[in-house]
Amino acid sequence: MHQLDNVSNVLRERLGEQSRQARMNKKRDTIKTIRKPLILTLAVGGLGILLFKSLQHRN
Repeated sequence: MHQLDNVSNVLRERLGEQSRQARMNKKRDTIKTIRKPLILTLAVGGLGILLFKSLQHRN
């Protein structure tokens, strides 16, 4: 009975560890897919603001 409890605990720990790793991998993948479009959007927005301000000063 004691061995069965040990096996059960080991399996439970292992499954918990794997699900934790899966969540971390999913977060990393999400961050990787969002990173480039976010940087590009911020860069284009920054250039747009600079262009808008420079056009305002001319008028």
